Amino acid sequence: DAVVLKALTEDPWDRYQTAGEMAAALRQPAVRARPPEPVRREPVRPAASRGWGWALAAIILVAIVVGLGLGIVALLDGLGTGITPSEVSGPSAGPSPTSTATKPPTPTATATVTPSTVVLQAGDTQVRRADGMVMVYVPAGEFTMGTTGPPTYSAESPHPNVSEIPQHAVYLDAYWIDRTEVTNEQYQMCVEAGFCQAMVSCASGHRDNPNATAPDHPVTCVQWQDAQDYCQWAGGRLPTEAQWEKAARGADGREYPWGNEFDATRLNGPDSAHSALIGCLAYTGDDGYAFTAPVGSYPSGASPYGALDMAGNVWEWVSDWYSNDYYSVSPLQNPQGPDSGTVKVARGSNWCSGSKSARTWAKLGYDPLEASQHFGFRCAVSP
Repeated sequence: DAVVLKALTEDPWDRYQTAGEMAAALRQPAVRARPPEPVRREPVRPAASRGWGWALAAIILVAIVVGLGLGIVALLDGLGTGITPSEVSGPSAGPSPTSTATKPPTPTATATVTPSTVVLQAGDTQVRRADGMVMVYVPAGEFTMGTTGPPTYSAESPHPNVSEIPQHAVYLDAYWIDRTEVTNEQYQMCVEAGFCQAMVSCASGHRDNPNATAPDHPVTCVQWQDAQDYCQWAGGRLPTEAQWEKAARGADGREYPWGNEFDATRLNGPDSAHSALIGCLAYTGDDGYAFTAPVGSYPSGASPYGALDMAGNVWEWVSDWYSNDYYSVSPLQNPQGPDSGTVKVARGSNWCSGSKSARTWAKLGYDPLEASQHFGFRCAVSP
């Protein structure tokens, strides 16, 4: 009642000046309005005059209601262009590297709208409107990051990766992260929209991946900036290293996304097809995919929040610069990584690396201007 009375007040400057202002007032908690001041009544006019008066009043009221409705629809539609929440189901980055490639235009990041009546739980899902990606919810809280040692560099390298130590507690605000790696089909949407560079031609370093362009396989052959551009177009950004690790590891400090014991059947890793590939580990088993696999092919390897392929398939770009000693000085709440560097962090291992690289804390540093068939990415969004 108070909102309607204000909208109909005699002085135009005392009314709401925009439909958005009135919509905001309607969304506020209801309060008891003071009774309006007594209205001085005019002498009764002849019937004909009263008829015209009522008709004019009706026209004005209809115009106000229609305008208000259109304003609210426009406002809510504008707020909802980023993430469309789906039915609930249980379980800013550092400086960008300089690239010689032509950068796409910077899109405007769209907003995330979460209904205020929904109490989100770990592993709840929602669908991103831009590309149809399913995202999983990671609630706010503390988790254990890094390892006590011995750290490892890559697949089976004997050189310790001191960037993985010391182990420390980190508090993160709540966020959403993609359930799977971004696919070739989804990345092509961004290319066609004019915001992303097309994939470059690249080799794996061992042998060309015959599935490199398959629609449902993870997009590869993209530089770090390409991944960041895509996430911005989709309404988010690359996850920080801490966000990626918590989504993979959970709050119980597990070694692999599914638990503390390595299980080759829960990820797309090396198998007998890699025996002739230099740099890949050779196994006698066969996981069904000699190179990349369609995203989400290993549901038994899901993390505590329902994120898939966080071990194996492809390494994933994250937003942080790489540093050997960052864990010793990083903030204990929402760390964003070093302010600068020469290489970017990648997480999650790939189709030809082994059990050590599949650990939730494992990482490597990689030139952000390089593109490889071993590298893909996923995005994150803060609510």
